[in-house]
Amino acid sequence: MKINFLHSLFRADNNFNPQPFKAWLKIFIFSSILLVVGCVFHFYLYFYISSDYLAKESVQEADILVLFDELTDLGL
Repeated sequence: MKINFLHSLFRADNNFNPQPFKAWLKIFIFSSILLVVGCVFHFYLYFYISSDYLAKESVQEADILVLFDELTDLGL
């Protein structure tokens, strides 16, 4: 006889089998932890790459400004 999982959670008799509930709870907790770790890793990489990119871009802008100052000093 098949018993619906949700129906088995709310039954009032003593034949409740907690094994499916424990299995789903373990899957939910594991997937939640995996999701949080993945999000933290993703944002860490995102900010690491963006800060590296911004640092490289600011160096390039500084080099261009120095070159522009040198060219204006030469009268070009």
